[in-house]
Amino acid sequence: MMDINLKGEMDGVEAAEEIWNSHSIPVIFLTAYSDEKTLQRAKITETSVKKSFGVLNKPFKEEDLHSLIEKTLHGK
Repeated sequence: MMDINLKGEMDGVEAAEEIWNSHSIPVIFLTAYSDEKTLQRAKITETSVKKSFGVLNKPFKEEDLHSLIEKTLHGK
């Protein structure tokens, strides 16, 4: 799980790409910022790594988290 907004040189979207490229580990994005530009970047990342990532808006429901984890792990 990765917050989209991180302090430092890269944000969560860039960090997720690096994690995928280095270790093939999918990431679920968490964000309180669901503006269109941010969501588009997350979708582009999902497409570019050919793996189902997911996005959850904060606050989120536990059942939504469980469902997205299953979807992400199984690439659906």
